[in-house]
Amino acid sequence: MKFLIVEDMKIIREEECVLLKNIMPECEICACAGVAEALAIAGQEMFHIAFLDIELGDVNLDGIMLAKKLKDIQPHLHIVFVTAYKKYAVDAFSVNSTVYLLTPVQKAYLERELTFL
Repeated sequence: MKFLIVEDMKIIREEECVLLKNIMPECEICACAGVAEALAIAGQEMFHIAFLDIELGDVNLDGIMLAKKLKDIQPHLHIVFVTAYKKYAVDAFSVNSTVYLLTPVQKAYLERELTFL
């Protein structure tokens, strides 16, 4: 499995990488801090699942808009939102996200959700 993580906060990005590696040691992870980097990487590499924050610190694009653009590039990509905000859940599912996780993410819950993808 190949994962893309887009999270502007370095410590959270690193925690997500560690969590995923603990669940799936053989997985490949590409982690980036922003929208432009994520779009550039997605144009070059194929991913199975993208883990996106919603508030990315980009004034032009948030995680919802990024999800739309990523799906244009990679239509079969599963989108998983990982955020501290409950208020974006409806918007997240409007872009066909697969999972909406609130932080802090529990390993057991993420492990269970990944079995369905």
